[in-house]
Amino acid sequence: MNKYTTAQILAAWDAAYGEDMMVEYPGFFQRLTEENASQAGDPGKSTDRTQTGARAEEEGPVAGNTYALTGARGTKCIANGNSWKDSLVEENN
Repeated sequence: MNKYTTAQILAAWDAAYGEDMMVEYPGFFQRLTEENASQAGDPGKSTDRTQTGARAEEEGPVAGNTYALTGARGTKCIANGNSWKDSLVEENN
């Protein structure tokens, strides 16, 4: 698995979409920072900030599942502050 730095992600996003992720998706990197800090103490857990600002323990992403990392305003995705569970992409068969 390849790992990328925040700077590499920001540069790739800007090159591909012409957007500044820090402006367009302000909650995305904040959430990543919070989860990385949380996982440093307990690798199996992540910290979720709900819409009311309260913290709740939540399981992180599950291998093999697909999650919406970004999306339009109001959609359920990680960048909009939703949980991994709420950002799960359901497959329509």
